[in-house]
Amino acid sequence: MFLIPYKSIGNENGILLGFKPDYVVMKSDEKIYVENSVIGICNESLSNNKIYSGIFGLEILKEGVLEL
Repeated sequence: MFLIPYKSIGNENGILLGFKPDYVVMKSDEKIYVENSVIGICNESLSNNKIYSGIFGLEILKEGVLEL
């Protein structure tokens, strides 16, 4: 586990708790195993309408659904 510093609108000095799982499985038409990813944990809402529960970099996500 480690700390991830970040900046966002309304938060100049944020810190997320991060961890690196062995792998993450993304489901689309087929299961895709992603290694070397980092997951940041946040206690705050990521959007006003609470639609988002997490974010991924675009280079990892290929229209799949994350399954932890």
